[in-house]
Amino acid sequence: VNVFKGQQFKPEFKKINALRLVPVIEENGFFLSESHTIFRYLCESRGLPDHWYPKDLKQRALVDRYLDWHSSGTRSGTSYYQAYFKHIFHPGFITWETKDEVETVKRAYKRIEEVFLDDKKFFFSDEDMTIADLSAVCEIVQLKVTDFDFKAFSKLDAWINRCMEKYPEVK
Repeated sequence: VNVFKGQQFKPEFKKINALRLVPVIEENGFFLSESHTIFRYLCESRGLPDHWYPKDLKQRALVDRYLDWHSSGTRSGTSYYQAYFKHIFHPGFITWETKDEVETVKRAYKRIEEVFLDDKKFFFSDEDMTIADLSAVCEIVQLKVTDFDFKAFSKLDAWINRCMEKYPEVK
């Protein structure tokens, strides 16, 4: 689906996802949308290693807590990236880089450092990533193409580098 051409708004895509959003996966006629739901489904249906989405209910609840916070926290921070992206590809479409957008990013990243990174290498482990780490790093790394200053977030920046080193296929 080419979202830049608005293909997600075509009637044939509405049959796949009435919300007209991406991502969507299809498996034998079963269509599923929403990235975190897809992550959970793939972990369970593919029997992926436990570290991605722990079987232990308390550990899983911690992963789910981040995933639930992601949209209002981390994702709201990427408004900075979205503004940058739209500015590059659609000049004049929006006003670029308001102070509020930058402050939203900073608040989200500060919260990630204080709450989710703690003193661990990954969100919930010293050894392996979870789907919470994967979701967050995919969102946050987008700001690496902007002029956003990560220096104030050294813990977050180090975590990004660890994610990339541990699983280079995430790049």
